[in-house]
Parts: sequence; C-alpha cells; structure tokens
Amino acid sequence: VSALGQATSLRTRLGRFDRVKLDAYMSSVRDVERRLGQPPQQGCSRPPNVPAGYDFEETDLIPQTTEMQLRMLAMALACDLTRVATFQLGFEATNMRHPWLGGLGNTMRWHDLSHTGGGEENWVERITHYERIASWHAEQIFFFIERLQELGAWENTVIMWTTPMHNAQIHNGQNIPIALFGNVDGALRTGRHYRFDEGAHKINDLYVTLLRAYGVNASSFGEADGNSSPLSEIAR
Repeated sequence: VSALGQATSLRTRLGRFDRVKLDAYMSSVRDVERRLGQPPQQGCSRPPNVPAGYDFEETDLIPQTTEMQLRMLAMALACDLTRVATFQLGFEATNMRHPWLGGLGNTMRWHDLSHTGGGEENWVERITHYERIASWHAEQIFFFIERLQELGAWENTVIMWTTPMHNAQIHNGQNIPIALFGNVDGALRTGRHYRFDEGAHKINDLYVTLLRAYGVNASSFGEADGNSSPLSEIAR
C-alpha cells in the first residue's frame, strides 16, 4: 500500500512518456498477483516461495508456470531486487514432457529425444518434435524480453542463452552454442554470428567480456587457466 501511494504521488510529477511506463509497470504487478491468486501486494516486495513438493517437471501447467516465473523475474530486475539471475527450465538431463505442443508431446520426453540418432525408428518425427520444443524455449526468451521492455529494464540488460551439451547423443560439451540478446546500452555488437576455432576461447572469456560491458575492469573470471582473452569480436 505504501509503495502504491508513492507510485501515485510520483505519477503526478512525471511527463507523459514516463507516466505510460509507470502505468505499464503497475499493471504488470497487478496482473501477476491476479494470475498467481495472491492477495493484493503492490510495489517491489519479494514474492512468496514456491510451495514445498511442487513437481515442476510433471505438471501440465508448465507453460503457465514458466510465464509467471518470467514475469516475476522481469519485475525483480526492474525493481532492482536483483541484478543477476539464472533461469533453468528443468534440471540437468530433465525428461520433461511437452503435451501442449501436440504430436509426440504426450509420450516422448526431452532427454530421450536428445539422444535420437539417424538409425532409430521414426527418428525424423522425433527430431521434428525436438526442434518444436527448442522453438518453444526460444519463444519464452522473447516473451521475457518483451516484459523487460515494457518495464523499462531492457536497455541495460543482456541475456545469455545456452545449453550444457553441443552434441547430446555423445555427451559432447565442446563448442557449445551460446546466444546473446541485448547490447548493454550499446556496449556489445549484436546481429552477428561467430564460430570460434576449437580451443581458442573458453566460456570464462565471455564472462569477462560481459563484466567489462558493465564497467567492471576484470581481466579474468574464475581460475586463471580458464581464461584466454576477452571477445573483441562482440565488444565495442
């Protein structure tokens, strides 16, 4: 209630553009509360914990739960409750089903699909469904970006999307694909694809590059032998 009063008072002193942003933020707070079934709770207070025993992997409410978690995470960043967050959809080697996607969604599970080889029965159908799941993952990222934009928290945000495996069939963890979204207010180059030579860089080099984009004068991340050099290709 106090935060709502402060927001109302602030609104009278804002210009038209800033009032639109403030209204969008307050509307998002109310929308999340309504959809979560929580009592009215305005402002940037911390949300309640997930109930004990909640099995995220075996519920048909995964799309709705994912959306609510991303909405709350966007608000946490916009409220400066946190500046760094990790979002993992399921645990490592999860065998989650995706029934809302149709097709094999009711029977085939993510980890099993990731080991599909060319010689298996109906492998084309399995790979097609695997790609459909990956597309759904991408949709969640773009939904998250839209929420950050609506809350005015996107310009200084960067999202790193990755996976623990390059080739899951043989558990190959080399040359893992990584996608970056956001340019940290122009500090990073976007709209590019780079394929680095094997062994030229480790992921720590990317972390150093991101730290520097945020003004942290770091020369290494983690253990010394896990660093080579910052990625000049993406840093301005």
